Amino acid sequence: EASVSTVDGTPVLDFLVDGSMMRPRYLIRLFETARRRAITFDRRRIAEEDYRAALKELGWQVLEDLDREIVDLVPQGESFLFELLEQAEELTVEKFRYFCGTRLNSAEDVNRLLDVMLWNGSLGIQQGGSPRYIFDAGYKRQYLSARIKADRNTKLMIHPTLLAALVV
Repeated sequence: EASVSTVDGTPVLDFLVDGSMMRPRYLIRLFETARRRAITFDRRRIAEEDYRAALKELGWQVLEDLDREIVDLVPQGESFLFELLEQAEELTVEKFRYFCGTRLNSAEDVNRLLDVMLWNGSLGIQQGGSPRYIFDAGYKRQYLSARIKADRNTKLMIHPTLLAALVV
C-alpha cells in the first residue's frame, strides 16, 4: 500500500480533489508534494501528515497565484490577502465590501475582486449550512453572483486550501 486510505477521516482521493480546488495542476502538485515528503522521510507509505503538509504548501502556492491576479486592484497588496484571510470567521458580502472598500479605489474594483475570487474558487458562499464554490455550481459565476446580490449578509467562505497555509 503506497498511501494511507484517509486523511482526518476523509478518503484520500476526496482530500486531494477538494484541496486542489478542482485544478489539475494543483491536484498533481498536492499529491507529488505528499509523495516527495514521504520519500524524504524514508517512508514507503504516504502518511496523513504528508498530505496535511502538502496542503499547507499548496495553500501558499494558491495565495501567490491569487496575489498575482489581484495585484492590479490593490496597489499595496503585499499584506492585503493575509488581512482578508483574518476576516474568514464571520466574512459576509457586506463585510467583504467594507473591508475591500477601504483599500480599493472604487466599488467597481471591489466587485471585480469579488468576481475574481469567486471565479478562481478562493471564495464561495455558505448555502444550506455548507460551502458552495464555483466548481460546486457548474462553474456558473452568475449563480453565485445572484445569491450574493439577493442577500448582502450571505456568508462568504474562504477555501480551506488558502486557510491551510496559515495554520501553524
